[in-house]
Amino acid sequence: EWNTWVDKVPQWDYPVADEKPKFSQLVIPTLDSVRLEAILHLVSSVGKSSLFVGGPGTAKTTTIKSFMDSFDPEVMVSKAITFSSLTTPNIFQFTVEGAVEKRQGRIFGPPGGKKLLVFVDDISMPSMNDWGDQVTNEIVRQLLEQGGMYALEKPIGDMKMIIDCQYLAAMNTPGGGKNDIPNRLKRQFCIFNVPLPSVAAINNIFGQLVAGRFAADVFSAEVCDAAQKLVPITIDLWNKVQVKMLPTPAKFHYLFNMRELSKVFQGLVLCERDRFKTGVEHAPFGGQVTTPEGYLIAAWRHECERVFVDKLATYDDKNWTDQLIQGIIKDTFGAEMHKQVDERVYFVDFLREAAVDGDTGEMLDANPSFYESTVSLDSLKGVADARMQNFNETSKSLKLDLVLFSDALAHMMRIARLLCMDRGSALLVGVGGSGKQSLTRLAAYISGAFTFQITISKQYNTVALFEDLKALYKVAGLKGQKVCFIFTDAEIKEEGFLEFINQILMTGEVAGLFPKEELDMIVNDIRPALKKEAPGVIDTWDNLYAFFLGRVRDNLHVCLCFSPVGDKFATRARNFPGLINGCTIDWFLPWPQEALIAVSTKFIGSFTMACTDEDKFKLQQHMGHVHVAVTRACKEYFEKFRRYVYVTPKSYLSFIDGYRGLYKRKLDEVRILADKINSGLAKLFEAKTDVKNMQVELTAKNKDLAEAQRVSANLLKEISASTAIAEKEKTKVAVIVDAVSIKADEIAGVKADAEKDLAAAQPALDAAVNALNSISSKDIGALKALKNPPDIVKRIFDAVLVLRQFPMSSKVEWHDVKGANVINASDNYSSVAIKMMGDTNFLGSLMSFPKEQINDETCELLEPYLSAPDFNFAAAQKASGSVAGLCNWCEAMKTYHNVAKVVDPKIIMLRAAEADLKMAMKEKNEAEATMATVQGELDKMQAGFDAAMAEKQRLEDDAQMTQRKMDSATALITALGGEEIRWTEQSKQFDLQIQRLTGDCAMASSFVSYLGPFNKEFRDLLCTRDFYGDCISRGIPVTEDLDVTRFLVDESEIGEWNLQGLPTDDLSIQNGIMTTRATRYPVLVDPQGQGSQWIKSRESVNGLKISSLGEKQFRNHLEDCMSFGRPLLVESLEEELDPILDPVLEKRVTKKGKHFTLTMSDGKEVDFAPSFCMFFTTRLPNPHYSPELSAKLTVIDFTVTMVGLEDQLLGKLISKEKYELENQRQALAEEVNMCRNRIKHLEDDLLFRLSNSTGNLLDDTELIEMLNVTKKTARDVNEKLANASETKRKIVEACEEYRPVAHRATLMYFLIAEFATCNVMYQTS
Repeated sequence: EWNTWVDKVPQWDYPVADEKPKFSQLVIPTLDSVRLEAILHLVSSVGKSSLFVGGPGTAKTTTIKSFMDSFDPEVMVSKAITFSSLTTPNIFQFTVEGAVEKRQGRIFGPPGGKKLLVFVDDISMPSMNDWGDQVTNEIVRQLLEQGGMYALEKPIGDMKMIIDCQYLAAMNTPGGGKNDIPNRLKRQFCIFNVPLPSVAAINNIFGQLVAGRFAADVFSAEVCDAAQKLVPITIDLWNKVQVKMLPTPAKFHYLFNMRELSKVFQGLVLCERDRFKTGVEHAPFGGQVTTPEGYLIAAWRHECERVFVDKLATYDDKNWTDQLIQGIIKDTFGAEMHKQVDERVYFVDFLREAAVDGDTGEMLDANPSFYESTVSLDSLKGVADARMQNFNETSKSLKLDLVLFSDALAHMMRIARLLCMDRGSALLVGVGGSGKQSLTRLAAYISGAFTFQITISKQYNTVALFEDLKALYKVAGLKGQKVCFIFTDAEIKEEGFLEFINQILMTGEVAGLFPKEELDMIVNDIRPALKKEAPGVIDTWDNLYAFFLGRVRDNLHVCLCFSPVGDKFATRARNFPGLINGCTIDWFLPWPQEALIAVSTKFIGSFTMACTDEDKFKLQQHMGHVHVAVTRACKEYFEKFRRYVYVTPKSYLSFIDGYRGLYKRKLDEVRILADKINSGLAKLFEAKTDVKNMQVELTAKNKDLAEAQRVSANLLKEISASTAIAEKEKTKVAVIVDAVSIKADEIAGVKADAEKDLAAAQPALDAAVNALNSISSKDIGALKALKNPPDIVKRIFDAVLVLRQFPMSSKVEWHDVKGANVINASDNYSSVAIKMMGDTNFLGSLMSFPKEQINDETCELLEPYLSAPDFNFAAAQKASGSVAGLCNWCEAMKTYHNVAKVVDPKIIMLRAAEADLKMAMKEKNEAEATMATVQGELDKMQAGFDAAMAEKQRLEDDAQMTQRKMDSATALITALGGEEIRWTEQSKQFDLQIQRLTGDCAMASSFVSYLGPFNKEFRDLLCTRDFYGDCISRGIPVTEDLDVTRFLVDESEIGEWNLQGLPTDDLSIQNGIMTTRATRYPVLVDPQGQGSQWIKSRESVNGLKISSLGEKQFRNHLEDCMSFGRPLLVESLEEELDPILDPVLEKRVTKKGKHFTLTMSDGKEVDFAPSFCMFFTTRLPNPHYSPELSAKLTVIDFTVTMVGLEDQLLGKLISKEKYELENQRQALAEEVNMCRNRIKHLEDDLLFRLSNSTGNLLDDTELIEMLNVTKKTARDVNEKLANASETKRKIVEACEEYRPVAHRATLMYFLIAEFATCNVMYQTS
């Protein structure tokens, strides 16, 4: 019985319970899909293979996957493979072998006795070899035809038979650049054409989706009515865009298929449904939207722009499509609704704050995702700026300093939109420096995604890429965390990398990524997540792996950052269809002038400048104009000279950075010079005033000097008279003084003689005193206690009685003591001595004994005692130690008397003479007093005279010093007369000069930042027409006909460059300026090698290291130069750079303590010295550097000019013919340069000394003398310069005889060089 296919289409119900359903799982059956699935079942039932052929977006892949999912997984399993141009036979074989297991012998089949469906998508994509064969499809043909493949592992060459497998395939319709497959492979399939779904089918698909999402029982009638109209107007928009936006070689990506329609409705499904409901509190809709149905239409417009407009490559195409969308809205919903959505409304998912548990404070969701509209761009910018600040605070190495103008903010929102969608990947297309990577990092941080970018090194290969992909798969699949994988075209070290990216985008499965053992571990680890999220699914190995792969595809967001320059992008997009089909394209157009002005406003607006706010505003606009003008000039330059030049937004940032540095440096120089000159002028004016004052003072001082001379003459007369009187008195006094002096000398002799004799007795007296001091009252008391002391003791006391003339026994008896006959003193001791000792002042009386009373009789009486042999200190001490001192005292008294007998007559005579001297001294004193009175009067008069003479001398010195100062000052002022006039004029210009710095620095910075790649003609054109002309038209203060070269460098530095080998023509001087002043490292396009020679000569004194990228030790040379701050010259640069240099070129330097470090691409930290600099040179005459490389380096065209080559050839010719002239010219150039340097140094020194002198200039005679010497030296140097100029003129005249020869040689070279335009083999250098 025949039935219609319509009856076979099953009913599809929208999952109403899911607020955010998985869009990839919303497969709506259609009439075409049901028919195709039925055919597949029919072919499969007889064990044959099927091939679907159709255009892109015709649901071939979806239909086949739906067919494979219709089988019981316990009976039939499936494996999907996506081919690209670089899919190799190995990749296909590894994929198939990974899905089967050994059964017996050489027979392999699906595990568990199941059957396997192998689906090969894009089977026609593998590239053809030179003979027109698709090598990859040959192994596919072999598998289908013979049922097996040859083993690649041991035993190599054995046939592996694959059983229980059926094969399905899909391909695009051949033609239009798309491959066909070989007929021998084609015959293995039942081939079916898959046409584009009809409009009714498309309406049915998306109509059911919209009807389910916006059900009538949930939303208002107005919202439902608007929702029903969305599908037909989307199809209408799709059809019109397809007709208008046709693909071209430049716009190859203008492909609009069913995928675009799906993406529009995916965005609508993602929107929060509560915002469409009436009577529900919610934030303002944004823009001019006031109703829920208006909000729905605004969301539809937003999603259509994201899908259809963002991928367009020109502003004209974007504007046309945008107007088309607005026209459709107006025609469909009316003018009132169009007015609500006329202002663009933006939808994002990061507006809500983090969800926190109010009770515990636990973070429930750090990045809640609710896709909804923002009130305005300003409010969104505030959110983005705050998140960027948080990023910079948390990131240790990478910092984002982005100006989020409207375009940048829009790109960031587009990237964030894809990151919040399941399986959302982005293809960001724009020239290097457009902000693709930075905006992606910011969007990923805002969305809470883990950001990853591979680190390229020399050793990075497929194995390293697989390790990185494994880590990403585990984060996205096992942890379920969003991952943003940034992949740029600079990281495509091998084209094979894109094959794996293509597989990620199309199927999510990379062939051979995980070994079987590692897959088993992943499947076990994912089991808890499956039970939590899908408790009804059986946890078989296939289900677990499918769940893991699904999570990876949902969470792994690939963000491709590619450049559209050249044909690589188009080729890769053609070879790897997943780059276009699996991504949403966001085309970064050149920044509009408004965006450029917004960037300059951020960096210049807060920059301190000595100009008005109006001039600063004009400057910001001028900067935007400069970038746009140079961008236009790049096209002109290519059209005229066929040379590629690129400027990027990064060039613009470098331009602004260079302007800030140059303006600050120049402003400081002008202000310092102004301070010096104004201070020097003030000193000169002060000196002039002082000279006039000194003339008046000198006249008054001369009058005072004449009066002082008169007074001193009168005083001299009075002093002369008084001096005569004083001299007479002096003579009288002198006679008296002489007589007294003679008498005093005689008395002094007598006195000395007497004192000498007394000094002889002094030791005896001292000994007596010491002896008495050794006796204490206690000793005397002990002696008294003795009834019969030793005889020597008695005799000692007897001698004391004799000396004191105490009454003694009249009878003197002698007796024998130890054989000696001595006086017996026993009676005197008992009767007198004991009494004497009883006197309490006994010892004191001995101490004060009047030794002058001793006479000869007493000494005679003492003699018997003293002459006794035992009358000595030792015997006395032995007998009684306490009174041994009295023995010495008695002997000392006798000794004193003997001396005194001789000295006394002398003393008597001395006293008489002293009495006479006293009288003489009285007479002398009276005479001296009289003389003192006279002398006092004379001294007083002399003091007055001296004071008068000193005053006279002071006045004379003062007058002379004033005269000298006045003469010196007059000479100085006269000598500095020329400087005074020049400085005065210069001082008047400082304010104007500071004002003109605004425009002058803008021209100079534009020149250095942008004009390096251009030739002399275009440099002059841009400087005059676009830089200077725009400054004048906007009214920016700028020096008239500014010479940028002389503004940036002085003559002395240029002369030094010339001596180092830089040609003297203007273009070479400009190149030297760019090489030394650019903020980025320079690359010299130097086919003749003159720039390289100059660099080598200039940097040789700094320890220049020369290397090349291909040298084995290049990395070591680079690290050494960075660590020690030495210059590095990299020669023979081709059109591409090693990505390992990116951190160096971008100067990603971090400060650690007092030192700087730079982290290389492979993670190695290297010390970085600020003095490090790097130069690149290339011999390629017309290199085509990419915009990315142009943004990292300053490209400078060092190609020789006719004028420069002629001068160089003239020099070589003269050195050959008249070498003495050339030597003389070189010596003269060195002398002139030295003189210029000295002149500059002398002028700077003169100003410095003048401005830094303290106090009055005329008081500093040393300074004046030094200034005079400086001025004299300057005159001598100027004379030398004048002489040198004349000598140079004569040398030039002599050299000009040979110029015609040099001119003809130059013409010959350039004519021969032009042969290369006829055939590339004609290369001449």
